[in-house]
Amino acid sequence: MNRRSRDRAAGVTSVLIVRHGETTWGAAGRYAGQVDVPLTDLGRRQSRQVARRLAPLAADVVLTSPLDRCRATAEAIAASASARRGPRCEVRVDERLTDQSLGEWTGRSETEIAGRWPADFRRWRDDVHAAPPAGESLADLRVRCVAATEQAVDGHRGKSIVVVSHAAPIRALLTWALGTPVDVAYRLRVDNASVSGVLVDPQGATTVWTINETGHLLG
Repeated sequence: MNRRSRDRAAGVTSVLIVRHGETTWGAAGRYAGQVDVPLTDLGRRQSRQVARRLAPLAADVVLTSPLDRCRATAEAIAASASARRGPRCEVRVDERLTDQSLGEWTGRSETEIAGRWPADFRRWRDDVHAAPPAGESLADLRVRCVAATEQAVDGHRGKSIVVVSHAAPIRALLTWALGTPVDVAYRLRVDNASVSGVLVDPQGATTVWTINETGHLLG
């Protein structure tokens, strides 16, 4: 019996956390937040590459942010998983996995934000409870993302779950998995189409086995 089969038999749940591919605004250095922006040609290629990477891991369900950039990536992952394992891998949209609300900073570049709201921007980069004007704090973001993931784990014990989301939610989820304060999220890098992996045992204990894996994007 291989390691994955032993984990399933023991009721260990695999959570694979994926960031969407590159977007048009991301490539231009603009913050998208909760606005729908399309993937670039590179982003679509990255979606296919990460889908191929995850196909052998036989996901049972793919949870995704409602935003198109994540849904496109999630559909590619589910299609590859279905082709590999036979039964169709379901894609489920969960609003709680959407990106951070950036309020008045949506669509703006970091340089523009730092120039127009210097004090607010510095505070936002240092304080997990600070939020952009009319936006959402990282601390509040973590609450909803962790709730969505824990509910998914409870409903899929011993199975393989893929969560497709955005950089900020993924950083927040990794602090949950690592058992660290949420401000550790500021020290984590999450690239487009990267994979992070977490195992959750039947008692809820988490083990992180990879963070920001991007080897599948080479070549």
